[in-house]
Amino acid sequence: MATHTNSKLISVLFLLLAFCSVLSAGDVGKKEFFKSLVLPGWGEVSSNHSSGYFFIASEALIWSSKFYCKQEQNLKDEQSYLQALKYAHINRDVSFDETYIELLKRYNSSGFESGGYNEQVLKQAVELFPDSKEDQDLYIETHKIPDEKAWNWDDRYKRHDFAVMRKRILQYSNYLKISTGLLLANRLFSLINLTRINKVMKMDVSLNKNLDTVVSLKISF
Repeated sequence: MATHTNSKLISVLFLLLAFCSVLSAGDVGKKEFFKSLVLPGWGEVSSNHSSGYFFIASEALIWSSKFYCKQEQNLKDEQSYLQALKYAHINRDVSFDETYIELLKRYNSSGFESGGYNEQVLKQAVELFPDSKEDQDLYIETHKIPDEKAWNWDDRYKRHDFAVMRKRILQYSNYLKISTGLLLANRLFSLINLTRINKVMKMDVSLNKNLDTVVSLKISF
């Protein structure tokens, strides 16, 4: 939730900065700024500067990667479900949510046999209520995996393949989040490049009295 909120905040701040930059630009440069805001590099190309093609290519690459990852994410999600359906023998109507998926990755089965999820529930019940069979039974009944959600992997290799698919899905999901930041960064660097081309940006590098390097950036509109 925090990551999603931070991404939205960064997006809003970027759009505000870009909008203010466009409004502050001179009449001649406003059109180019809007172009590069819509498609990074467009403004530079309109100004007859070939550096814009780099940003256009970057934009195309990011969107292509984004589309590829989304397609692969959906494909791996479907494949992992079919893997569990065929080799773990899950109920076709079961809710295939992340909690259930995590259990499928960790346990060979849902039963009370060795390596099964319900075996762990039984052990917990005995540890929590060593002197009360009634409380043990109640705990087991409350926390066990019911028959309609049962699974039993044919072998651990099939379960490993399933876990690998789910890991790939997470990796694709992480890239999709990062790609939003890359799209914003591409626009920001394109706008900075546009100010450089129009000679409204000046960068000075100097040393202060403590011999620290000081970089100053001045943008004039």
